[in-house]
Amino acid sequence: MSGGFFDQRFHRTILIRTKEQLQAVLSFDGERRFDRICLEQALLCAADGNLEETIKSTFDNGITIFAALSHMLREEEGRSGTEEIRRILDWEMISGALVRNLEEAAFLKEIGYPGIVEADQALAPWNRAALGELLELADEWTISPELNVHEIRELLGEADPIGEKARSGAELVVYGRTPMMVSAGCVRKTTGRCPGGRESTGYTEVLRDRKGVRIPVITDCRNCCNVIYNAVPLYLGRQADRIDALGIRRIRMDLTTENTEETLALLAGQPGETTAGRFLKGVE
Repeated sequence: MSGGFFDQRFHRTILIRTKEQLQAVLSFDGERRFDRICLEQALLCAADGNLEETIKSTFDNGITIFAALSHMLREEEGRSGTEEIRRILDWEMISGALVRNLEEAAFLKEIGYPGIVEADQALAPWNRAALGELLELADEWTISPELNVHEIRELLGEADPIGEKARSGAELVVYGRTPMMVSAGCVRKTTGRCPGGRESTGYTEVLRDRKGVRIPVITDCRNCCNVIYNAVPLYLGRQADRIDALGIRRIRMDLTTENTEETLALLAGQPGETTAGRFLKGVE
């Protein structure tokens, strides 16, 4: 990708949702692109022998593997629940977990999970007091996409114990659709197309707003919820120098709806229609 995304200054992570995306990333003709691959919980649970072998081979090649836990933790019968999290994190290849809610973070702390815990964007703090509390539950954290350059600098800037840990553990998403809402009101159920089981996890629906903009919705039938994403992906690949100046050393690319061709194009530096979000808001 152009604009410094793969610059060696940064520790590089990619979040992957589908088997096709993983295969595209691993087959891309180029130098080693990522230091860490983060795989969605549903993908890990659906892993067959071939996928398990691919994950193990990736691990053996020195790439760190994380599990991205579900956006909603539900303990009702037939849902994923904490026992499934235990099983996934017991895999020898899994070195850490990306948690999406406080229940997951608290659960991992309660069981004394020895791996690395990273808090995702849904838990992103807006001030230093909240950041200090979050760092009691997580080793690493994802910066909110709602913050601009000045606000990020203020959050990270002070040279105190919180600031030092905050800077070393901070990760900035530089590509990806931002989750706008996690909803237990399922789009498929509302339209009378609920399959009544867990097999439709990862199915992508499309909503249209009043202006006709297409908004992707990814189903999580394992936990009976939907994740509604921004219509246009965030892209900060051209802001490498600004990111470096903030003292951020860890960056992440989040794949959601991308198919094989779109993933390969993205890796080749052709991200398509994107937005810089709020990152440059107020910056001259």
